[in-house]
Amino acid sequence: LGPIEVAPEVVATVAVKTAGLSQTNGMVYNIMRKVGVNRLFCPGCGFYDYNWDGEAFHNVWVDTTYNGLTIEAPVEIEANVTIGKNVIIGDNVQIRAGAYLEYCEIGDGCKISPYAVIGTPPQDLGYAGENTKVTIGKNCQIKEFVTINRASGEGNATIIGDNCFIMAYSHIAHNCKLANEVIMANGATIAGHVEVGFGAFLGGMSVFHQNTRIGEMAIVSGASASRLDIC
Repeated sequence: LGPIEVAPEVVATVAVKTAGLSQTNGMVYNIMRKVGVNRLFCPGCGFYDYNWDGEAFHNVWVDTTYNGLTIEAPVEIEANVTIGKNVIIGDNVQIRAGAYLEYCEIGDGCKISPYAVIGTPPQDLGYAGENTKVTIGKNCQIKEFVTINRASGEGNATIIGDNCFIMAYSHIAHNCKLANEVIMANGATIAGHVEVGFGAFLGGMSVFHQNTRIGEMAIVSGASASRLDIC
């Protein structure tokens, strides 16, 4: 089946792994009453239409410690999406097949493409498991195979503003801060603690050293590298 609107209760139920189902019958019953009479819950495989055609209604697997998950309906979630701990998803978000999310907040209207990975631990030898996250503003597009790491340092965040367009294979490292309307073309890479100003455009395959600053409305050519600030 194609994309569907998934109620928060559905995602919460699918989070329950088979080993714990014996303790959740009451929750499943209550959820069934909420999500409608045309859906049937199958332990271990999710929800099905009563007119089952052999295809799962959806196949979203959530970390067993899913208590930190908050989803504002309506949300479209495709097959084989993995949602880990401490995720907040805003209204009208689309998450395509194979994406992976944990420790992140996704703003309203964002579109997450297949196999994007958001909120995984930073590539920082000093990271010791402290509580950090990624925050993404409204109406951003995160394209295929983009990686966005959560921050280092207790309580810190990797921050992406509103209306940003992050093209395929780009990488945003820990503690980076992107202002609104930033565009990163395919394969652009920014190292830790880089700050990117409003409306900047980073060309494809461009690379930026840690702690550098890229100014508002800057345009950086593709296949370039910088270890200095760009005004």
